[in-house]
Amino acid sequence: MTPAHQFPTGAVMPLARRLALLERARAAGAWIVEDDYESEFRRAGAPVPALAALQPDAPVVHALTFSKTLLPTLRLGALVVPVALAADFARAAGRLTRPGQGIEQRALADFIERGRHTVHLRRMRALYAGRRDRLREALQRHLLAHAPPALRLTVRGGDAGLHLLLAWTGAPDEAGVAARAQALGVAAQPLGRFRLAPAAAAGTPEQGLVLGYGATPDALIDGAVERLALAFPVSGFGAFVPNPPIGAARRDIPL
Repeated sequence: MTPAHQFPTGAVMPLARRLALLERARAAGAWIVEDDYESEFRRAGAPVPALAALQPDAPVVHALTFSKTLLPTLRLGALVVPVALAADFARAAGRLTRPGQGIEQRALADFIERGRHTVHLRRMRALYAGRRDRLREALQRHLLAHAPPALRLTVRGGDAGLHLLLAWTGAPDEAGVAARAQALGVAAQPLGRFRLAPAAAAGTPEQGLVLGYGATPDALIDGAVERLALAFPVSGFGAFVPNPPIGAARRDIPL
């Protein structure tokens, strides 16, 4: 479960549903695995409490990673487990830990204890908030301002995490838009890639693109959205000459 920040919609599970989920797990004698996905980068509203913190001895295994807050190659995470499971998890962790990884763990523990991780998170929240705002402004200027009303083009998310969801109703097909964007050097993921069933089977005509901005330099965001506008086969979008021209030397820009 990702109650604090669902990917890719960015939805937050309401408190009533979280409490009901805990009660259902207790009644079934089950454990909930809570993925604390990108909660460190929440920038709006009050912090969302973890499931594990809502009740004493909650039947929750709380998982978190340092891949997003520090770097993926560190390959370190943490589990917060109920007392009843602590001994079993400690034995399993001893068998699964890679040889030599204790050095990285001790270095990370020292980094956290000295308060450096908190300072780093504060700096990164400000950096990512600026990128999110630049992406929103570029989407408004190059896409939303020119979208026909029937398209119902919207931008959602951004209160937490490192991506926005660009959504619309009906045509054009999201997979086609994503493929054309890729050809123009912009890497965007179609929303359907994260569905269990096609949009038609799910009873919704909504299409969308998941636009990540965590690894996109500030200076490239506006140009990337200009290129993204060209990928929409809709009158009024992409009325510009791309720079550099299509086919010129370039590298893909992740969005």
